[in-house]
Amino acid sequence: MIFFNRCVQFLMVFWLVTTCCCVCQAQPFQFSFHHLSPNEGLSQGTNFFIHQDSKGFIWLSSLDGLNRFDGRSVKIYKATPTNGLLGNIVTSNFFEDDQTNLWFTTYEGIHCYVRKKDRFYHHQLKDQQGRKIIQGYYAFHLDKQQKLWVRTGLGDGGYLHRFDTKTQHDSILCPIDGQRNHPVINKMER
Repeated sequence: MIFFNRCVQFLMVFWLVTTCCCVCQAQPFQFSFHHLSPNEGLSQGTNFFIHQDSKGFIWLSSLDGLNRFDGRSVKIYKATPTNGLLGNIVTSNFFEDDQTNLWFTTYEGIHCYVRKKDRFYHHQLKDQQGRKIIQGYYAFHLDKQQKLWVRTGLGDGGYLHRFDTKTQHDSILCPIDGQRNHPVINKMER
């Protein structure tokens, strides 16, 4: 009798496993790619930074303007005297604030894309002597307090800034060397 019960248990488990394997076959993954290049409307083909915002737009940096892809077409933003962009070389990733504005840097300054106005506003920080910094901007983090962490300057002459996106107040934190910096987030920041 014990042998019979174990055989029945084995057959039931075997039937269950084989039935589930046959019925629950995984569906193959379906990947969809949309290739973008200057032939499809990009301002330029070198794109180091790509960001999908909360509204679904894809933002692509370039060495010749900023590109926004809506799923069908590309809108190009280039520096003009009236649109608020300083320079066309985007030097950082994109960071979306709690108002859905987009923050990033070009070589010449910090930029904020205000979605409601479809316009850019720029900020140039000052060094410790009060002189306007006109080159070498690289944003690498937007924290929970809406402060943008930015490196300015070139080579060993760089400084770490914390720019308050709400008040536009800048704090120079310390000298910092090197070209690219990345934050190490502690548990309080997550």
